[in-house]
Amino acid sequence: MAIDWHRKADRALRVLVRCARDWRTTTYDDLGRQIGVHRRQVGRVLGIIRDEIIAPRKPKTPFINALVVRSGGVAGAEMFGPHRSISSDSKLEDEARKERRKVFEFGDRDQVLAERRLKPVE
Repeated sequence: MAIDWHRKADRALRVLVRCARDWRTTTYDDLGRQIGVHRRQVGRVLGIIRDEIIAPRKPKTPFINALVVRSGGVAGAEMFGPHRSISSDSKLEDEARKERRKVFEFGDRDQVLAERRLKPVE
């Protein structure tokens, strides 16, 4: 049976909205368990969120996938997309911290869910 990656992205988006509401991050492992994919497949799901859900709403909507970190708490290198090069790990972490702050302070999360026909997160 084929995996419906867009459905997984919608499930992941709800998890990430909950994380944003609670001002916390999650790991690739934890997110993968919650949406039913291996942690190595989470990047594919995050790519859909980044490229198809968030990017069209930029610059007003921050990249919610910045809330997903490796087990050591470090951001993934393709958080902003494959075409944005960040020169060092410390620069990546600095950019990730700034983007997380934007995500935590973003007040229109329910609208993003509504556009996907998803219920608000309680």
